[in-house]
Amino acid sequence: MSKRPIPDRPHQIVTDQLVQDLAVDIKTGLSADEAHTRLRDFGPNALQETKRESVLMILLRQFTGVIVYILVVAAGISFFLGDTVEGFAIIAVLLINAITGFVLEWNARQSMDALRKLDSTPARVLRDGRVREIASEDVTIGDVLVVEAGDLVAADANLFQVSQLQIDESALTGESLPVDKTTELAAEDAPWAINTTDYLKEHP
Repeated sequence: MSKRPIPDRPHQIVTDQLVQDLAVDIKTGLSADEAHTRLRDFGPNALQETKRESVLMILLRQFTGVIVYILVVAAGISFFLGDTVEGFAIIAVLLINAITGFVLEWNARQSMDALRKLDSTPARVLRDGRVREIASEDVTIGDVLVVEAGDLVAADANLFQVSQLQIDESALTGESLPVDKTTELAAEDAPWAINTTDYLKEHP
């Protein structure tokens, strides 16, 4: 089957219309062949990786910027005028600033690596009428997800059948308590992280 267009604002489409637009049977899910085709067309359900900077480059970048250059000049002038105490004080400030910036960036990289590891967690989907466990990056457009208590949700999805469902969204929104989820359509002005249609246009 050829690559299908993605509905605009799918979170505001009723289930019957959405499954028709995505050409999927919610009782049996996608066929293995169709899932393979869509995965090939739309790509894996994973964060895009960019070229990683080396540790040295991250450290060197802490010594760039207008303020850093001004402080370097100030330190040079201090040493030139014989005020070594002030010169070393400025250098100490530069080093503390660089170390702090490096630690923050390194922690941010570690957090992103942790998110990528979440991408590889198992997901349960309906394929050919059977529940199958697959890697979360193999979830594709139109897949019917099966989510139980304690599971990580592998992708953005519309709900069509729930029973006392609550989702911990603290990693995304900072909310400390689980959020109740229902099958009701989201409000027209409801915020969401990414417009899937625009994303796919930019990342064919």
